[in-house]
Amino acid sequence: MVALINHASGNGGFLTKAIVYSQYGSPDVLEITDISKPIPNERQVLFCVVASAVNTADVRTRY
Repeated sequence: MVALINHASGNGGFLTKAIVYSQYGSPDVLEITDISKPIPNERQVLFCVVASAVNTADVRTRY
C-alpha cells in the first residue's frame, strides 16, 4: 500500500489516498481508494514516506 495524499473528510477526520491491491497480479489489480489515517498503538509507529524507488532486483523478484 502506498499513501499518496492526506485530505479532510466530511466528518472532521483525515483520509489518505492510497494505492491498494487485494490480490496478486498485473498492475490492473491496483486501485486508488480513500482509507482512514492509521492511528498507531503504543507498540507501533507511524511515519511519512518522502521518497521511494524500485531497483532491478525488485523487478526480477516480481516477475
